Amino acid sequence: MTEWIIAIVAVALPVVLAIWWILAGAAKKRGLATLAKERGWDFFSGARLGHGASGGRHEQPARGRAPAPLRRVGESIDQAVVGTHRGKPFGVYRYHQPGSGFRQDGTHESGSLRTVVHVEVGAEMPDCTLLISGSEVDCSNPGFVPRPEVRDWLTGNAGRCREFHTSGRTVAVVPKSLPSGKQLLRILDYLADVADQAPLDRV
Repeated sequence: MTEWIIAIVAVALPVVLAIWWILAGAAKKRGLATLAKERGWDFFSGARLGHGASGGRHEQPARGRAPAPLRRVGESIDQAVVGTHRGKPFGVYRYHQPGSGFRQDGTHESGSLRTVVHVEVGAEMPDCTLLISGSEVDCSNPGFVPRPEVRDWLTGNAGRCREFHTSGRTVAVVPKSLPSGKQLLRILDYLADVADQAPLDRV
């Protein structure tokens, strides 16, 4: 009897977890769509962000905003939210990387998803990844030297975020999964606070 129970659990548990994962993802998407509607942001799906598409104004170069921050070769935009938070334009992009082939069992790879949240900064930023650990700020770009007061602010706020990226006129984070509405607001608040520290490096 015990063997039967173990066998049933072994089969049912992955199915239950898969269903939970799908439902949780759908709930996050609905939550973001609701938040976007409440705040007057654009929420849209699809790989194309050309003129006339929902959120297409996000590509206007006059606003200095990267249409696809930290985008990798071959990625398309699965979903996005664009708008303004605390007076700063922002974008949340969920990228899709197509599968590169077939698995050993012959099934086609479904690809992977990656999310980037970015906020516009008023000044040009060098390409850099900043990692905050304890009282240290490590920069991937040796030419990027944070101002002392910026370094102090970053280490003092390390509990809010331990890594972000700068590129063009944006600061961005790459969360492990699509953030919920509350998580997104916390991320946007942090990035807006970082933007308020600009210029981040010694001029």
